[in-house]
Amino acid sequence: MSTPRSWIRRLLVTLLLAALASGATAQAALTEGDAPLSVPIAQLVTHAKEYDGKTLTVEGEAIGDLMKRGDHSWVNILEDGVAIGVWLTNDQASCIHELGRYGNSGDLIRVTGTFHRACPDHGGDLDMHAETLQILRRGEKHNVEATPQRLAVGIGLCILAGILTLIWRYRERKTTGV
Repeated sequence: MSTPRSWIRRLLVTLLLAALASGATAQAALTEGDAPLSVPIAQLVTHAKEYDGKTLTVEGEAIGDLMKRGDHSWVNILEDGVAIGVWLTNDQASCIHELGRYGNSGDLIRVTGTFHRACPDHGGDLDMHAETLQILRRGEKHNVEATPQRLAVGIGLCILAGILTLIWRYRERKTTGV
């Protein structure tokens, strides 16, 4: 005859196994179901082989320049210091208004598309071909003012560069005898 403790232990083990099985099923549904898997760009780049050819969603700041190539464009998106190139139609690219650079924060965008570890269409580059693009937040221009401290540092660096150039030229003349 089984004791109440052993019965409770079997029940807990059964519940734990059922929970683990349902978690695995839910994970499989996320990766193979209708909704594309959302992946951080850093993880996408470091585990590129695992995600190659899959439809994924990434989010990041549009940076640099929009590079038009016929009826498509390239844009780079940055998340946590890692960027990836995205190939999209010019209609999709026209939705992006601000690009991140000095003095600007770029539009925060969400891109769903096919990830390529070594894209056959683009010389073997790691990229993503966008199917959909959403603007999550508009970027904005930042007013970068020249403060007296920045001006002083700039002038000081120019003077230092001039002195180092004079020293280099003096040594060059001394060794060549000119």
